[in-house]
Amino acid sequence: GLDSYTLVVSNVDGIALYDKESGRTLKSYEQREVALTTHIALSPDGMIWASGRKGVPFIFIFDKNLDLRHTIPFPEGSRINGISSMGGLMYIATDQGLCRFDPGSRERVPLDQPFAKAEALFASPSKDGTEMAVGYAGEGIYMTDGRSWEHIWTEETLSGEGQEVCYLSSGNIWISNGHRGFFYEVLDSDVKTYHLPGSESIIGFFPTGENGRIIATGTKNIHLFSLDSEKHQDITPSDIRPDQVITAAIFDPIYSYLWLTLSDGILRRYYFSGGELSAQEEHNFARAHCLWVGKDGSLNMI
Repeated sequence: GLDSYTLVVSNVDGIALYDKESGRTLKSYEQREVALTTHIALSPDGMIWASGRKGVPFIFIFDKNLDLRHTIPFPEGSRINGISSMGGLMYIATDQGLCRFDPGSRERVPLDQPFAKAEALFASPSKDGTEMAVGYAGEGIYMTDGRSWEHIWTEETLSGEGQEVCYLSSGNIWISNGHRGFFYEVLDSDVKTYHLPGSESIIGFFPTGENGRIIATGTKNIHLFSLDSEKHQDITPSDIRPDQVITAAIFDPIYSYLWLTLSDGILRRYYFSGGELSAQEEHNFARAHCLWVGKDGSLNMI
């Protein structure tokens, strides 16, 4: 697979491998079919799976050198909402439901699911990769290990409007749906809701490793939430102007770096320590989306 120093950047031209230390582009695959894709994941056999750009219903499969090896077509007009890995298989969330594939043969593996035709908005696996939360538009959130299904959040049906973000932590499931702030459920217990100032969308939840604190990144602000006190504080860096929009974010737990892309096309890196973010470096990309692979083999995408 890739190493922890490599970003995969999706921009207006296609996809590129980028070295985080030297700032050099290592290789580019310049095809508009994969330009500005927001769904990328690493398969168990070390291949990069990327969805086509909006309106291109394909999965593109690259090796670690960014050479295109295979494609998987979906019906014309299909919408791909997410790509994830669990139990050695690749799961694709689409507007026609959830489907899964064997990464080696790329053949579809049958899947019994509660709503075969309802739109799957996300399929978010747990950190250990043994289960995932699947959100169905109009139906709700289900936990599955690929065999059995449990409806875990009967009050939340998921409207399918706006951007849905899901994150599973130990014993908790965090959800942001549209512009309603964020909320989480302590599994087998209760649901707690938190509304952030304004009407921004949450685009990512990231555990910091500091005493149960979670970074909730929105389109306009960044908030630090404490599980112990159930309070949050605004930690948005001062160099982000009010007229700028945060388009994507990811937290690198190995180095405590928060990577952000903004509407100005700048990729920014911040160091998180003591509940604060300090600016580290900037890279100029054209509407970039990025991911990296950590030393533990996990792949993270923005």
